[in-house]
Amino acid sequence: MSGAMRAVARGQPAPSWYFTAPWEHSSARRGDALGFRALADHYADLLAPGLSNSTVDARWLTLLSWSLHASHQAWAQAGGAEADLLTRAGQQARYAWLRPLELMWVARALQTRQPHLQLRGSRSVQRWLKGGQAQDDFGMGADTLARYRQSGLYGAYRVLLRAADGLATQHGWAAGPAGLALARLVDGSQKPHARLNVQPGTGAVRWQHWSDGRQARYWLAHGWPRWQDAGGLMPTEQLAAQQPLPGPERALLRRALFAPGSVREVTAHSLAAAAHSADTHFQMCQHLARSPALGRRLGVQALAGLPAFSCLADAAMRAMRALWAGVHEDPEQPAARLRRLLGDAAFQAALQDTAQASRQWLQYPQHRAQPRAEVVTQLAAAMHAAARPVDRLRALVRHHHEHGGGQRWFVLRGAELCPLIGASGVGASDYGFRLAPLASLAAQCAVADMGRALDALRTGHVAGQEDADADGLVATAAWHEAPR
Repeated sequence: MSGAMRAVARGQPAPSWYFTAPWEHSSARRGDALGFRALADHYADLLAPGLSNSTVDARWLTLLSWSLHASHQAWAQAGGAEADLLTRAGQQARYAWLRPLELMWVARALQTRQPHLQLRGSRSVQRWLKGGQAQDDFGMGADTLARYRQSGLYGAYRVLLRAADGLATQHGWAAGPAGLALARLVDGSQKPHARLNVQPGTGAVRWQHWSDGRQARYWLAHGWPRWQDAGGLMPTEQLAAQQPLPGPERALLRRALFAPGSVREVTAHSLAAAAHSADTHFQMCQHLARSPALGRRLGVQALAGLPAFSCLADAAMRAMRALWAGVHEDPEQPAARLRRLLGDAAFQAALQDTAQASRQWLQYPQHRAQPRAEVVTQLAAAMHAAARPVDRLRALVRHHHEHGGGQRWFVLRGAELCPLIGASGVGASDYGFRLAPLASLAAQCAVADMGRALDALRTGHVAGQEDADADGLVATAAWHEAPR
């Protein structure tokens, strides 16, 4: 008799299985089409520690420092204690005071009617503004509001806030010395009559009254009631994304993000120097791998595999995007015949580029020793072994289905490639090692002239480049292996 049957015989409830998590891990990204994220993150952590693909506007570090300081004061007045931050429930209660300030900055930016660089939650906030600000929680439903801790602006910048020198305290919920200085800059830039005020006893506020889901209403009615008239610093507009920030703010952020000799500063200067002779993302990676300054800072072998990996990742992602475009070329057909896809010269070239880049990865002497590179080698081996274009197509799609992160884009069914998500639902981000966000922050902090570097990082790896730079890949590996 099985254990379950014996339990039932004794009058106990039968054991059963239940799932406490979704099928896909919450960290899986739809944009990780090839499963290369582990190795890409390895290089990103080396070159741009503390950054993510979302940390593109240094101004948000200033505004979030102000928001952290203000919300920490209100939370403490409402009975919050440092010991509470050791629990998940305590952190949620603390964040409930911060989230409304994030969304009020989004609302302020939307009211200017200028295209800003980064406004998360803008759809809900726009509806809230159009509805006369009558809805609670900025028009967000309960699920959207709960997710904003991860999807919002603090979620995008919290790792960098904690990693940067002096922006936030160790636990990340209060402003550090540099963060307090930035908060004072924000206060000083606003009109005196419209500044936020959370001093104890102001307006005879009953703090506990606002602690039960009414934090947003507190800020709007009492803490910052004239937020629309405050003026002063605002999120960066898109046209000014590469312009240095004002002097005092720039100096504080530069010391926090790009301290002399730090990895981020060395990488930024290496990108600026490489941009004089590099025109594409792949060429920039080649120059970084050869950089003596980065070699001294990270170790001679640390970036040896970066050129070969970026070459393969760029080529394979171009092929994936070409496949996606082919699947949706005819809106009347829900799937694409392989024969039609393979008849496209541009797609055949993308497959050929991927096969060539695969060969170069396998020829890199240390490819098996690269950390977290097993999935990369699997694709390279499959593409290198495929002799015909149709075999390469099948190998690429099979690899995507078996190793891609998040939801799959399409699936092979016989002689057809069938989409699994809508035409606008695919995330086709390249594996960029967070170099573009780092360059954007460096430009705003005036670390170096990053204009040409940003242009190169945004330029895809051109067809045929693998052949032209094959010797360069081998030379890079040899340079790293030579004594210095």
